[in-house]
Amino acid sequence: MTDNTRLRWYTFTPGVFAGDLLLFKAEPERGEPHWPAEAWQPYVSGAVRTHDAHCEHGHMMQPHALDRIWPVIAAALAE
Repeated sequence: MTDNTRLRWYTFTPGVFAGDLLLFKAEPERGEPHWPAEAWQPYVSGAVRTHDAHCEHGHMMQPHALDRIWPVIAAALAE
């Protein structure tokens, strides 16, 4: 049983995060739905700032992707 099943994600109603969201978009994987960045806006009180990760979701924590992701995070934290 996956954690999502155990958490019953399909009945979960998220609240609203008070702040801005830094969203890294993965490339859609074959057969997976593509969720537009705007889908996050109802769950965030601030802005949704989107950056392309230029990799599949499962590779976002690999060195080649983190080379692009970490500088964006560092700049956002420095603001």
